[in-house]
Amino acid sequence: MSWEKAMFGLDVSLLIGIISSVTGALAWYRSLTRSQYAREREYAHILNALEQNRANMQLILNEADFE
Repeated sequence: MSWEKAMFGLDVSLLIGIISSVTGALAWYRSLTRSQYAREREYAHILNALEQNRANMQLILNEADFE
């Protein structure tokens, strides 16, 4: 039997390819979830900033007493 064969008769290069593919898929998924979390966090920050701007504008209008 050749040294190029791993357990169960799998070729070493095939085994390395499978491991690399699984590792790549996991890295891709991790990157995808991180970017999704970052987008959601950025969206929440924008909504909070808009709410603060609305509250500040309301305060300014109330203080100016435009009636």
